[in-house]
Amino acid sequence: MSPSTSSVPMVNMAAFTRWPPELPGLATEPKPAIPSVQGSRSRVREQSLSCDSTFFGIHSTSMVTTATPRRMLHTRGLVCAMMLAVLLLSAPAGVTAQTSGELPGITVGAEPDYPPYSFLDDDGVPTGFSVELFQAVARSMGLSIDLHTDYWVNLKGDLAEGSIDALPLVGRTPEREELFDFTFPYLSLHGGIVVRNDDYRFAELEDLQGARIAVMAGDNAEEFLRRQTEAYDIATFPTFSAAMRDLSAGNSDAVVIQRLVALRLLQEEAFANLRLLNEPITEFRQDFCFAVTKGNGELLAVLNEGLARVIADGTLRRLEIVWFSPLELPARSIIVGGDHNYPPFEYLDDEGNTAGYNVDLIQAIAREMGLNIEIRLGPWTQITTMLERGEIDLILGMMYSAERDRIFDFSPAHTVHQHVAIARQSRDGRQIPGSEEELRGHRIAVQAGDIMHEFALEKGLTDDLVVVESQEEALELVLIGEVDYALGSRLTAMYLIEKNGWDRLNVGQRSFVNREYGFAVKKGNTGLLSFFSEGLSVIERTGEYRRIHNEWLGVYVPSEYDLSRIVYSLLFIFVPGVLFLLLVIIWNYSLRKQVNLRTAELTVSLEEKQILLKEIHHRVKNNLNVIVSLLRLQEDQIDTIESAREAFEQSRNRIFSMALVHESLYQSDSLSDIQLDEYVGTLVAQLETNHLRSGQITYSCNLTPVRLDITQAVPCGIIINELVTNAQKHAFVGLPGGEITVSVQVADTGSADGGRHPAGRPAGRSLVITVEDNGRGIAAANGGTSPAAARAATAATAAAPATAAPATTSTTSLGMHLVHVLTDQLNGSVEIGSRTDGSTGTRAVLTLPFGGTDR
Repeated sequence: MSPSTSSVPMVNMAAFTRWPPELPGLATEPKPAIPSVQGSRSRVREQSLSCDSTFFGIHSTSMVTTATPRRMLHTRGLVCAMMLAVLLLSAPAGVTAQTSGELPGITVGAEPDYPPYSFLDDDGVPTGFSVELFQAVARSMGLSIDLHTDYWVNLKGDLAEGSIDALPLVGRTPEREELFDFTFPYLSLHGGIVVRNDDYRFAELEDLQGARIAVMAGDNAEEFLRRQTEAYDIATFPTFSAAMRDLSAGNSDAVVIQRLVALRLLQEEAFANLRLLNEPITEFRQDFCFAVTKGNGELLAVLNEGLARVIADGTLRRLEIVWFSPLELPARSIIVGGDHNYPPFEYLDDEGNTAGYNVDLIQAIAREMGLNIEIRLGPWTQITTMLERGEIDLILGMMYSAERDRIFDFSPAHTVHQHVAIARQSRDGRQIPGSEEELRGHRIAVQAGDIMHEFALEKGLTDDLVVVESQEEALELVLIGEVDYALGSRLTAMYLIEKNGWDRLNVGQRSFVNREYGFAVKKGNTGLLSFFSEGLSVIERTGEYRRIHNEWLGVYVPSEYDLSRIVYSLLFIFVPGVLFLLLVIIWNYSLRKQVNLRTAELTVSLEEKQILLKEIHHRVKNNLNVIVSLLRLQEDQIDTIESAREAFEQSRNRIFSMALVHESLYQSDSLSDIQLDEYVGTLVAQLETNHLRSGQITYSCNLTPVRLDITQAVPCGIIINELVTNAQKHAFVGLPGGEITVSVQVADTGSADGGRHPAGRPAGRSLVITVEDNGRGIAAANGGTSPAAARAATAATAAAPATAAPATTSTTSLGMHLVHVLTDQLNGSVEIGSRTDGSTGTRAVLTLPFGGTDR
C-alpha cells in the first residue's frame, strides 16, 4: 500500500480507571488525571531541525553552515536487510495471508511520562519515538491499534495478563523474558546518572554505594540495580519526573535513568539544580524492543516483519532524527579534527590554511545542513587521542576496522582506500611486495596510528619497523634509502609523488588492506554522527559530492559510450524552439515561485503590522483615559489663578512621567517591560529641572537595576512624581534648601516591612521604593500634628471619595490621594512618616509585590 493511501491507526483510549494507580510500597506523589482521547488520529510528527552553534580553535578553520539525523551504522543496514529477507521467507503462511487483508485491532499500552519515547502531548494524546515507531509498523502491516495509557508498573502487569496485546517500549532483560516475547531490538542505549549541581561525590556507578538512588518503579534501572552485587538504597517512584523532583528537593542523592530520558526531562521541566554526568553507565546497556504477551507468536511475527520494513524504508531513521538529534547535538560549534599532512584528503597548504577533499566535503555538508563547525588539523595520533578524550567532536576521515569500531562510531564510507607498498625503482626488475610474507626481513616505514601501522603490528612485522609522523615522511625515507618500503594509502602516495616530483618511487599494484573511509565520532555519539551522515546523503543527491570528488580525486572509469557526445548530438538534433520552450517554462516557474514567496512575506508583514497597530491603539486609549481621570480630579482643586497654574504644573509632571515610560519602552528591545532604575533616574532629573528651587534642593538616587512590567511602571512613575513633588512643595518651606533621596530596592517582603506583611499578601520578593527628605518633617508640614495623626489623616483621605473637598496639607492633598489609590491598584502598601534615622525629615516607603527580574 502506498503512503498516500495507507490507513492511519486510530487512537482510542478509554477513560483511565486506575489514574493515578495505587502502588503499595512506592514513594508516590499526587498525579493529575490524564484526559482520555476518543477516536483522535495519532499524528506523525514532522519537524524541520535547525541547529546553530559556535566555537574556537591546534590549527583551526571556522565556518557557519544543520543537519538532521541519528544514523544507523553501516553494519546495521546490512543486518536489517538480511533480517527482512529472513522474515519474509520464514513468516508463517497464516500471518502473511493476514497482512494482505484486515487484521483484527490490537490494544497497545503507552506510558504517559517517559520522554522522548512515550509521553502525552499538550492535547493528552500519546506520542514519542516508540509510539510513532509502533504506529508506523502498524501502518505497514495493516494493523489497527487502540492506545491505552497507564503507568509502566501497571502496563507491565496488563501485558503479562493479556489485558493488552503489546507494548512499544520494553527493555529486554532476563527477568522480563520469562513474562513476555520480544521482537528484535530497534534501539540500544546506555543509562546515566543525574545528580544535583553542587554534589560532586559521584562520578560513576560505584560511587553510589550507600547513597539513596531514585528510579521509576519496575523500570530497567531498578532491575539493573537489584541485579548488582553491591547493596544500593533504592527508592521507587511512579515516573522518572517524580524521581527527579525528589532528587531536586534534596531527598535522594541520585537518579539512575536512561540518558535521553534525562536530557528530555532536564530540558522540559527545567530542573535548574540538576545535571547529567558526562560518562554513561557502560554496564547498563538497554536493548529496546516491542513486547507481546508470552506465547503470542503470530502477533510477534507480524511486528518483526513490520519493524524490518520500517527500518528498510528509512522510517526508523527519520524518527530517530526527529526525536533524538536535537538532544544530542552540542550546544556550541562542532569541532572537527583531521590529519595535518594527509593529502589530498586533509592537509595544511603552503599558507597554513586547511585544504583537501575531506575539508571541502565537510564544509559542503555543514553549509547544506546549517551547522557551525571548526576544523582543527594536527598530528594524527594527537587528533585521535583528542577524539577519545572528547576534546573534539568528529574526525574528518578514518579507516574502519573492527578494533577501531570498539572505540569509535563510523558514518557510511565516502571513499574506499587501497593500501599498498611503495618502493624505489629497481634496476633488476624486482617486484614490489603484495603480501605480508614478502615484507618480512625488510625495513618498513609506516605512519604512527595509521591503519597500516595497525596492520604491521597485527602481522608481526615489527623487527625492522620505523614509525614516523606522516606518510610523506615515510616516502622520504624510502627515497633516501633509509627503509626498503613504505606502507600507506595508494591515493595519498600517488598525490605526494606527483606533487614533489619523486619519479624514482613506484607504487605497488597489489593491495594489502582495503578499508572504508568515513567520518568518525566517539563511541555512542551517534546523534551528532547522524547529522553528517544525512548531510553526506544530501550532497550526493544535489551533485555537490561528485563535484568535490571530481575536483580532488578526479578519476572515473570511462563508460563504453561517451555520454557527453550523445548529449551534444541531441542538442543539435532538437530544434532551437524546444530549448526556447524549456527556457520559457523554467522562467515561468521561477517567476511564479518568486511571486508566491513575496506574497507570503507581505501577508506575514501585514499581519504583524495589524497586531502592532492594535497594541498601539490599546495603549494610547488607556493612557488618555488615565489623563482624563487625572484632569477631572484636578479641576475640583482649582479656585484661583495660582491654583490653576499649580494644577497645570502638576498635570504636566504626571503626563511626563507616563510619557517617559513609553519612551523607555520604545528605546528597549522589549515591548512589555522597561528598565525601572533608568526610568526613575530620568524622571527625578526632569523633576529637578522643572522645580523653581532646583539650585537650593539637591537630589540623590540609590537605584537597584530592575526590569518592571509597563502595567506596573506607569502607576509607579505617577507615585514617585507625587512623592517627589510633595517634598519639593512642603518639606523645605522656611528652609534655605535640603536634599531629596529616591531609592529602588528589591527585598524579601519580611525584611522590607520589618517582618510584617500587608493583609492577604504572603512573604516573598517585594519592590521597595523610598522617597525621603531632610526637611521640616511631616509634623511641621501638617501644622504641628504628630506623625501618627498625619498618617491617620492620610489614611482618611485615601478612603474618602475622589470628589471630597481637597485637603490643605501635604499629606492630605490630591497627589497623596492618587498615591494611595494607585498603591491599592498595585496591591501594595505605602507608609509615610518621619525618618527612622533620628534626623528631621519625612520618609515615604512604597512596597509592591515584585514579579519582575533583577538586571
